[in-house]
Amino acid sequence: MQPVAGSVMSGQGGFWDFEDRLRELSAEGDPLERLSATVDFEPFRPVLAKALRRGDPRKGGRPPFDAVLKFKMLVLQALHGMSLQQTSYLVRDRLSWMRFCGLGPGDGVPDANTLWDSREALIAARALDALFTRLEQAIIAAGYLPMSGQIVDATLVAAPRQRNKDAEKAAIKQGRSAKEIWPDQPAKAAQKDVEARWTVKFAKAKPAAEGEPQPPDIAIPFFGYKVHIAIDRRHGVIRRRLVSDAAAHDGARLREGLIVPAHRLQPHRIRTFKRSNDPAFAAKVEDIVGLYMDPPIHAVVLSIDEKSQIQALDRTQPGLPLKPGKWGAMTHDYKRNGTTTLFAALNVPNGTVVGRCMPKHRHQEFITFLNAVERAVPVGKVVHAIVDNYATHKHPKVLEWLADHPRWVFHFTPTSASWLNAVEGFFSIITRKRLRRGVFTSVSQLQDEIRRFIKEHNGEAKPFVWTKSAEAILEKLRGAPGVSLQ
Repeated sequence: MQPVAGSVMSGQGGFWDFEDRLRELSAEGDPLERLSATVDFEPFRPVLAKALRRGDPRKGGRPPFDAVLKFKMLVLQALHGMSLQQTSYLVRDRLSWMRFCGLGPGDGVPDANTLWDSREALIAARALDALFTRLEQAIIAAGYLPMSGQIVDATLVAAPRQRNKDAEKAAIKQGRSAKEIWPDQPAKAAQKDVEARWTVKFAKAKPAAEGEPQPPDIAIPFFGYKVHIAIDRRHGVIRRRLVSDAAAHDGARLREGLIVPAHRLQPHRIRTFKRSNDPAFAAKVEDIVGLYMDPPIHAVVLSIDEKSQIQALDRTQPGLPLKPGKWGAMTHDYKRNGTTTLFAALNVPNGTVVGRCMPKHRHQEFITFLNAVERAVPVGKVVHAIVDNYATHKHPKVLEWLADHPRWVFHFTPTSASWLNAVEGFFSIITRKRLRRGVFTSVSQLQDEIRRFIKEHNGEAKPFVWTKSAEAILEKLRGAPGVSLQ
């Protein structure tokens, strides 16, 4: 008889194999081992022993699991956002988790029910939050606070819908407890949920096909709670967690424990950056900044770019105006009535803008705009135009146009350095002052508003002033890691 594949068992691992595997984990940097070395969990034992009181030992039964062991497992469960059943399984399955809990391969592991009983007992004794706060303070004191960037998010958790009478609903809205609402029915009060709330989830409808009407977004009523968490981006651990009713606003929770005021942390805020890999970065910076700070005589310096795909958005409901003590408000959903592209040229010496709205942003439209600017610039002036590296600006037809207009000189910004193009500041101004809060029922109305803003801007235009020298910019970038300037 031939042996069945896989029926031959390998030799059983011994004690030293187990130790060798742990040493390998330590060599690769076991974060739980560092946590064990950082925090002494024995000082937690008195609080745990008081909260997790054992029953009468004279009644017999299995000896209870160690209180510190169960707290360590609750720490693992909280850090990784898992269920108690998953936590119990992974402590049995992973050597690093087993070592963190002080267990060996043959030791017993508390199951999900045991962990649930322990957690509920700590909550009832009002000790759970205090224990985790004390744990975090110990980690901070040792200098191991994971702060490599925070991710703050929230998810909805459904709760059973309640069937209450109008008077009971009114009492719930007043903040009364279940025992106060049903004082003569303790069993019913124990089963009633008076903390959950209704909210509405919005599901975005799929974009309609060309020429078809846009279907409305779907509003889904939801009853339950909202779980807010703050996660360390690098280590992936859940640093803080809050539970609120489903109708609670996410931003308000940031000041209620998701961030630590004592450390002035603001994990909900982030700044973006982009490094240019242009080999001629330094030369281009010196060229463009030189035009801003010391423009040539008998020449015009223009910053040219296009703001594409400006949407003509009409809100589904009228906005609410500013009132004393209240912000202005508008609906988050909208109806899109088409788009337009704004080509703009900022005259750096005097701050005026030449702008044209066009349906597309191809090289044909760009050449049309260049002809308009050509007519606006006085005869005999050399035109230094600062543009970015968009393919339209380097199209062969555009290069032919430049050859036919020898007074024009293009200066291209470095790759990934649109901040050098001064007209981007004008795009930011028009977005904040006219476009972002605007209501436009058609593309023509949007274009009229853009032209009106440009006219108002030119009526009170001021010269554009660049304050940072090329040397200062390059010196700051030389101190950044991984940046090579040539």
